Amino acid sequence: MRNKLIFLILIFTIGYLSTFSQAGVSLIALKNNEIKKAKYLIDSLTEMQLYDKDAEVWYVNGLIYEIIYFSKDSLTRLLTKSPLLMAAESYLKVSQNTPITKYNKLANKKLDSAVTKSLFTEGTKLEKEKKIEDAVSHLGLYSKIKPEDTSGLIRLAMAGEKAKKNSLAKDSYLKLLGLKYKTKPVYKSLIIILKEENSNDEAQKYLVEARKVFPNDEDWVKLDILLAFGSQKDLLALLKLDSATIAFPNNKKIYLFNKGVYYDSKDSITRAISYYEQAIATDANYYEPNYNLGGIYYRRSKDIYTEINEMPYVAYQKIGREKAEQGHTIARKAMPYFEKCYQVRPEENVKELLTDIYKNLGLNSKLRALERKMTKN
Repeated sequence: MRNKLIFLILIFTIGYLSTFSQAGVSLIALKNNEIKKAKYLIDSLTEMQLYDKDAEVWYVNGLIYEIIYFSKDSLTRLLTKSPLLMAAESYLKVSQNTPITKYNKLANKKLDSAVTKSLFTEGTKLEKEKKIEDAVSHLGLYSKIKPEDTSGLIRLAMAGEKAKKNSLAKDSYLKLLGLKYKTKPVYKSLIIILKEENSNDEAQKYLVEARKVFPNDEDWVKLDILLAFGSQKDLLALLKLDSATIAFPNNKKIYLFNKGVYYDSKDSITRAISYYEQAIATDANYYEPNYNLGGIYYRRSKDIYTEINEMPYVAYQKIGREKAEQGHTIARKAMPYFEKCYQVRPEENVKELLTDIYKNLGLNSKLRALERKMTKN
């Protein structure tokens, strides 16, 4: 039924347009259901500079590609890769064409039809299918046609982030704020993008704005700390972490962990260990400090094992066994933290670390138990 409706509209359009024009020849081919021929004829025109601003040619181009997209015939759909994009781009080109002609009105009607709605639907579907580049193309064109549609801008921003196109995502979030679409996710995403671009002053500006719109929200505190570290204002960031630990006791573990991360990054290992341990004391199942703390001890043990492997035989005879025991002692410290990680979240990298530790310590029973657990998972 839909194909018939499109075909009837096409017949009306053919009568309305000039059949003596170059584009009219393509329409006659369409009327005879010669879609492939119609496409070939119109393509030959759109590829010529002479017709670059010819509204009739581009309108007919839109019609042909629209029919290809909505066709139920699989062979027709295979005539081109992205017929929906081609159709919508053609109509948009005509809509923006100057001087104004009858084709502008026709194109604007098309842009208010199923063509534009399909761009949003197709873009959303492609995003869910993780075909991000194609999703960006469809949603980007949709937002050009419907620049004030917040749903389109939200989807475009999300797809832009997934595609690592931060400038596109940022521009979409800024447009949303310009349309008075001021939500917490928009502010958060925009601030993080600006921080990644090292535009900390601009990020701080939107953080101040976000706090006015959504006061007393802990997320702004976290972002404030993140921006302080990003601006190399370490002392200020540490003070903010201390304040947050007191102000938000329910999330104390997060701030303790972040202090651990800070000192870890500065190779202040004793302090890092202290804060990781404090975070774990608050929540024994907290994955991240367990993993980082295990990592500190694991790296130390590996350094010792590497030193032993590179020792000359004479040196090994003297201190090799003593060194090996040092490595084993430190590896035993790493082991319970990684075991907790694997209990909380059985990930492949943690399994590999535990396997290595068990082999070095000769813990065959633990190694077999780990392998059985891997098989079950």
